[in-house]
Amino acid sequence: MARVDTGNVCCVLVIVAVVVGAFVYFLRQNDSTGSGTASWPDEEPSYAAQPRGADGLPVNVISMVARFGRYTMEPPNAQGEDPSAIYDEIIAPLYVIAQADPDGFLVALRDKVMPVGGWAVLGASRVLWEVLTSEQREHPVHDELLGAALNFLRERGVPNLLVKGYEWRYWLSVKGDDERWLTGRPKPSPEQAPIPDLDDGELRRLIQVFPEKNSNLIFVRRHPDGGYVSVVDARRSDDDPTRVQWEDKRAASLNDLYWEIGCVFQTPTYWYRPEMGPYFPLPRPRLD
Repeated sequence: MARVDTGNVCCVLVIVAVVVGAFVYFLRQNDSTGSGTASWPDEEPSYAAQPRGADGLPVNVISMVARFGRYTMEPPNAQGEDPSAIYDEIIAPLYVIAQADPDGFLVALRDKVMPVGGWAVLGASRVLWEVLTSEQREHPVHDELLGAALNFLRERGVPNLLVKGYEWRYWLSVKGDDERWLTGRPKPSPEQAPIPDLDDGELRRLIQVFPEKNSNLIFVRRHPDGGYVSVVDARRSDDDPTRVQWEDKRAASLNDLYWEIGCVFQTPTYWYRPEMGPYFPLPRPRLD
């Protein structure tokens, strides 16, 4: 049976921008240049005096980085997190320690989180991009943590759409085309996943991407020249809440159109019509 390589499934820039845009956080999580970190005053701030262990790390460093890992995987405010609190309580204190001894920080953090695994490994790997410069990350421990973090994401079924840009580049540099990120279900036939036909003039609401009231929506309708087309309904911009619509994908059949839309999102969205379910190649990732 044919398999779907979700690393190479069809992606349309418009909808990808819609999906990925909702995952942009306050913190610089997709640093593609690795050009460095924010500058800090020379005087060590008061939070650097928090209790530390013999390794120089905060005694609660595992819970700190695990919290950061979860934060980077959730839509803004999904867990009630305040971005400024993440900055003050995690990034800022770890920056002070990391800059005092970058190599020692890397080794000590690795020794703390690797036996624990899970969210702590993911958070530790991602926090390095907040507290170390690109030169300081040129250490074998960085790649060790990054590899462990990617294994965790794959085990949880996280699609490559939600992987950071630098993480995906690392994966491709190590695995290339030899190993798929995830293998999804094959495209269902019309008999396996029937779709009610559209009436003339019907605009069918198919998907709501996120739970927020101003979330982007996807509709489908007949195209006047034949076949079917998807319609994106979204705010005009972050500053202009006016809703606008534009046509996006077009296909000869609803079966083809639903599959193309499902391949873009990869995993089920917040809400979707029941007949859309079989057309997502992957199940929702396990983010518990």
